[in-house]
Amino acid sequence: MSLKINLNESSQKFIVTVTECVTLTDPSFLMVLTSDFTNKRFSFILGTNSSPLKERYDEFIIQTNTLPEMERGNYVYKIYEFDENENEINQSKYLEIGLLDIVNTNYEDIDYITDEGEETDDDFITYDPFYNEGA
Repeated sequence: MSLKINLNESSQKFIVTVTECVTLTDPSFLMVLTSDFTNKRFSFILGTNSSPLKERYDEFIIQTNTLPEMERGNYVYKIYEFDENENEINQSKYLEIGLLDIVNTNYEDIDYITDEGEETDDDFITYDPFYNEGA
């Protein structure tokens, strides 16, 4: 399962498990995204951990309008801890790694493309979330 960022939403909730791996007393968290397609990197600081059960999971609310200009697609994310008083992040030690999908459409807007002509048992329907019949 991967995290999702829908750029049409004003905020996103991330649930991760990083507190159990921290080594600093009062760390801040940096999330670094690397695009699977372009290999571009984007990073942003995760805000306040709003989890009511920090010993079980961490919850961060991200405002999507504050994110860097990112293209939709698949990303690998890594979360690092750092001390805001120091200018150094140990990039060889990440707390969590995972997959993240960036979309900019509503999940309900699904168009299926199919040929209304002859259908046989080996036909299949392709899905294109950006297909627009009127265009």
